[in-house]
Amino acid sequence: MLKHANLSTIKHHWLLVTVLTLLGGLVAFGLSSLMTPQYRSSASLYFTLNFGNTASDLAQGSTYTSNQMTSFGELASSPVVLQPVIDRLQLPMSTEQLGRVVNISTPRETVIMDVAVATADPQRSAEIANAIAAQAKTVIEEYAPRTREGASTVTVRTIKEATPPTYQFAPDKRTNTALGLFAGLLAGVLAAISIATLDNKVRGEASLAETGKVTFLGSLRSRSGKGGGHEATVLQEPTGSAAEEYRQLRSSLRYVTLSKQPLALVVSSATPGEGKSTVAVNLAAVIAESSRSVLLIDADLRRPRVASYAQIDGSVGVTDVLVGQAELSDTIQPLGDSGVDILPAGGSAPNPAELLSSPQMAEILDYGRQHYDAVIIDTAPVLVVADALALTTITDGIVLVARVDKTRKRDLQVALETTQGAGANVLGVVLNGARARQTDRDRYYDYKPAIAPASSAEPAVS
Repeated sequence: MLKHANLSTIKHHWLLVTVLTLLGGLVAFGLSSLMTPQYRSSASLYFTLNFGNTASDLAQGSTYTSNQMTSFGELASSPVVLQPVIDRLQLPMSTEQLGRVVNISTPRETVIMDVAVATADPQRSAEIANAIAAQAKTVIEEYAPRTREGASTVTVRTIKEATPPTYQFAPDKRTNTALGLFAGLLAGVLAAISIATLDNKVRGEASLAETGKVTFLGSLRSRSGKGGGHEATVLQEPTGSAAEEYRQLRSSLRYVTLSKQPLALVVSSATPGEGKSTVAVNLAAVIAESSRSVLLIDADLRRPRVASYAQIDGSVGVTDVLVGQAELSDTIQPLGDSGVDILPAGGSAPNPAELLSSPQMAEILDYGRQHYDAVIIDTAPVLVVADALALTTITDGIVLVARVDKTRKRDLQVALETTQGAGANVLGVVLNGARARQTDRDRYYDYKPAIAPASSAEPAVS
């Protein structure tokens, strides 16, 4: 859980954190407003010892009085003081109830006693505080030790009378609201971290770190509403931002493959529906842009998509070549003038895995390496069938496609472990379906040159 406790997690769930923070402040303020206001008033008493005239006697008396302040405080909050106050003011409460609203404090190393009372009535608070101070003065002097002449050795004076307070003592709305905001913020942060911890979907580049050591090749943003032949976005919109993202992917592949030529790589995914066929078609198109001949092979013999996306006839292809019913040169079709040749999947076969691991498939790949600069192979998902693993051992590597908000981290991790365990060279992972963000860079890529209006010559004015 601690690995998710970072600023990026909080920023990703900023709305949740903000809502819970404000909710905590509103709840605290609301509860404070519903509580009955309490007003506190206090009176102060000063104690002296009436014993001796010398400096030594006075010092001893002061020390004695200071040591007895705790006992005087206990006496001031006892029923012997509180009950007469209840009787005098006719308070509708017991001594225990009155004791709960009275606070007797004796600051350390002083001879001062503060008598504070908090009630819902400011006037009543002052009356009770003054009454308790007066009664405590009488009782303490009565209970204090006596001189030989019978006089009390302790004198208590009132140095501050209680007055009705102007502002409420409790609840403190500002403090409570601030505490509520802090509690809400803390709850929001914990909720964000908990969600990130329990989240099992790939959400972005940071998620890849949780699946193991893997190279991030690039992000491809979601293009909602596209289909029906528009999957080949590089060919349909060559100046668009999506096409530029595939060009960045091409650059990443050049880096990890050290510009190897001829290059043969497999494009697959952990599970179906992650866009591997779309990535394969567009990757082939951008590689061909750099004056390189490319052969795109649809080796997903179970659910072929390349022919549909490229809008070519896919009835004859890999399957027919592997079973000896067609010649390889007769089944390869050019994709317009893009520089990409396509070998479709062809007809259905009952044993795709056996066909793809056959010597005939290796011969197709050898042909591709001899006649093309790059061979891109689209295969079935890794965790569904073993078709992709049969091809990774005879190619230069595999590119895995993961769809944001769909691919589970665990599935991607298992796919990586499976391919690596089979001896495959995992070139990296492509994040498909990333959240779209319109930026100045995007608008630059969509830039179209303006057509200057024709100028009209006007006669000069003499």
